[in-house]
Amino acid sequence: MKPVVSKNAVHTGAYDSPDKFTLSNANNPMRRADARNRDNGRRNASVGKDNGHKGGRRRRARSMGRYPFLAMIPKYLQDHSAVLCPETRKVRKERLERIGRRMYQLKEMNIISTTNPLKLTREDALVIVNDMSSRGWKPTYLGEMLKTLRLFVSYCGNPVFDELARLKLLPKAPNPPVKTLTDEELNAIFQGAERISRWEGEVARFLCAIYPATGLRASELRLARIQDIDIKKWEIRVVNPKGKERYASERIVPIHPMARETIIHFLEARYQRFAKYGIEEAEPLIPRIIDGKAGYYSVPGLRNIKLAVEQASGIKFKFKDFRSTFAQRTIDLDPSLLSSVSKALGHSTTMTTEHYYARIRDAPAIKLIQDAWGKLKCQDQKTQSGLIDRKTPLAGYA
Repeated sequence: MKPVVSKNAVHTGAYDSPDKFTLSNANNPMRRADARNRDNGRRNASVGKDNGHKGGRRRRARSMGRYPFLAMIPKYLQDHSAVLCPETRKVRKERLERIGRRMYQLKEMNIISTTNPLKLTREDALVIVNDMSSRGWKPTYLGEMLKTLRLFVSYCGNPVFDELARLKLLPKAPNPPVKTLTDEELNAIFQGAERISRWEGEVARFLCAIYPATGLRASELRLARIQDIDIKKWEIRVVNPKGKERYASERIVPIHPMARETIIHFLEARYQRFAKYGIEEAEPLIPRIIDGKAGYYSVPGLRNIKLAVEQASGIKFKFKDFRSTFAQRTIDLDPSLLSSVSKALGHSTTMTTEHYYARIRDAPAIKLIQDAWGKLKCQDQKTQSGLIDRKTPLAGYA
């Protein structure tokens, strides 16, 4: 049974029809094929020849069914589970399903020859790229969608999009703007946290102080332990980095002096709260006490505190904005700290830092070059005096 595509959906080129071409439909043909293979088995040609019988016919590769693009998505995500975090896999799944639904519409209109990622031709790839470029998406989102498609098709064994990239036939997305918080916004956010009462207020003030002072990810601070923070050296150890047990390792991050007073106040409030509930000590740095037991905050739990700060301050922000604010402000003070800031953020290279979090601005970069030139000791007397030998012919226009 062919998928039903309304004329309106085809003409508008909708990528986001949630009820069409779902993964369950994509997997059904493969399940039927698996059942047939289990019931019938496969004839061993070599055994037949040894018994003096003619070997059975050679089977072709198993078909991926009527929806090959969608059928390959689960296997792709499963094979990358060791290197991609669950959130990234979820985003890629949604993007690939959206692209797959549109490809089936293009195939129904006979605009592309196939939806099998292994058999896509260069002409098919160019049609898909042009169709995606005409969607009116933001350049950064278009770039992410094309990157996801390229990685997926390449994984399936088809280098067609890699070839287009080599020939510079794929649209290049500009670097996304780096969003940082101004002094006024930071002050308003902290004042909003001051208006929140009880333990939630203590947590809110602690978060609004330590996030821009360390550049930690939201999950890294949420899962931090009390023994990870050192108020003598003013450092915090990150034991749950993004990509833990896959590609990331523990790291130590310095704490900016601006947050130290708030941190000490929070630790005192934490001790008093434990004494109130009769708890001697607990592992979480930011504990949430339920039924007399201290545990870690959940993601929605900290999100609710952030929403309370937004309502109290009137400033919309993300925890990630604190991270880029930490990076950009530090690099503005000294551009030569780019590599150190990248390491503090937990990046393997400075390319990720510059692409998403902080960039060396023109004025500091020029000043850094001029300072370096000022330290050079010129050996040539002519260069030092700025004089030119009169016998040297003048260059330039008369």
